[in-house]
Amino acid sequence: MYCAVIGDIVKSKLISSAERDAVQRRLDSLLNDINNQYSAHISANFTLTLGDEFQGLLNESAFVLEIIGALIKNMHPQKIRFGIGIGDINTAIDPEKALRADGSAYHFARKALITLKENEMPAKSSASGISPMFLVRFETGAADSSLLNLNCGFIGGIMSNWSEKQWETVKTVMEKAGSQSKAAADMGLSKSTVTRSLQAARYGECQTAARELSAYLKDTYDTTVTASVRLQQALNLIESAEYLTNTQIDYDLALNKHKEALFIRQSVLPENDGRIAQSLDFVGGVYLKKKTGQSALEYFEKALDIKKEVYGDEETETAKSYLNIGDALLLLAKSEEAYLSYNKAKNILESVVGAENPDTALAYYGMANVYFEKGEYEKALEWHQKAYEIRKKILGENNRYTADSYDRMADVYRIKGKHEKALKLYFESLNIREKVLVPLHPDTMASYYNIAEIYDGQ
Repeated sequence: MYCAVIGDIVKSKLISSAERDAVQRRLDSLLNDINNQYSAHISANFTLTLGDEFQGLLNESAFVLEIIGALIKNMHPQKIRFGIGIGDINTAIDPEKALRADGSAYHFARKALITLKENEMPAKSSASGISPMFLVRFETGAADSSLLNLNCGFIGGIMSNWSEKQWETVKTVMEKAGSQSKAAADMGLSKSTVTRSLQAARYGECQTAARELSAYLKDTYDTTVTASVRLQQALNLIESAEYLTNTQIDYDLALNKHKEALFIRQSVLPENDGRIAQSLDFVGGVYLKKKTGQSALEYFEKALDIKKEVYGDEETETAKSYLNIGDALLLLAKSEEAYLSYNKAKNILESVVGAENPDTALAYYGMANVYFEKGEYEKALEWHQKAYEIRKKILGENNRYTADSYDRMADVYRIKGKHEKALKLYFESLNIREKVLVPLHPDTMASYYNIAEIYDGQ
């Protein structure tokens, strides 16, 4: 079962044209924050659709009130009505945008939103709209819709009577993760004053009703989420993270998504499943790109432990872990340990897949980098040449790994003072990277920098 959310800004036509753009930008930014914070529970990201309307799709309905609370708090004084539908989705889901998917969940959400609009009553608060409004309606296609909406009406009735002072107190407590002491310090009030304000606002009753409602949703609808659905959610997160890593070059967000996918897999799969090792490698790989060697090493070593148990110590997947560990150790300036790891990967790969294999070339490439760091430049060039020949033959000339080999061989020639040879190879690398990588990719920027450094030296 899915939980579809359709939100709409109340009386948006009354917002001035000058203010409308700011409101929409604030809403768009807030939706992005929610997508990032709750991505493990979101099947399709919250997305602006038509005008001042937006929608999103959750795989766990228990989190819907928490998300609605964040939207109400951060969009105030703009009021938002929410139609919530719990049901099925019958079409493909795009995890990046809650568009084009169809099914009863969205139909119910639309029906709930229309009913809210038709039955909307004037706010009980003053005309200035100081108090927030909890305009939320559920539709499940079952008899429990009435019970859910009764609770929503109870919460909404309390909130509509909040004074400006009470609302400010509630907001501050929410921002301080429920701590009244921290809220009091932030507002320059005594804790007893904050407590009295919350009691007068009946804030505790609102919290209790919301918790009970979320618990009901979890017990009634979320426990039916099967392992296969959760694993598909993990795959969606991984696909999104890989796009962020290789195309958007947003490593922080990619790391969050890979970690969420890892959490899902660890919660569903046996602890020694190869898919958990794969996610550990993904997380470690992003840390490596962020130049955070110690964190990368920790995740790679956890993946290796699983792979040894699942595949054995002399298999390709295990060898790949030794390559990853070598990369992390080299980043940490532990050259001797890195060499041992690369060499172990090399021996396994030469035995299992042979010398002329892209994975074996990675081992040669890693060993060459170790020799370079140790100042043994002839050996570095020898191993880089081996890696290059394999990559050119198997992967082709226009491949990012072939470009990497050109780049590192150029590094050797450059440090040996052979600048013309280095420059030629840097240009070879740049030409490939401009063809096969996204614009402004960090590797392409590195090529520009290396070429500029040689010209500067001349």
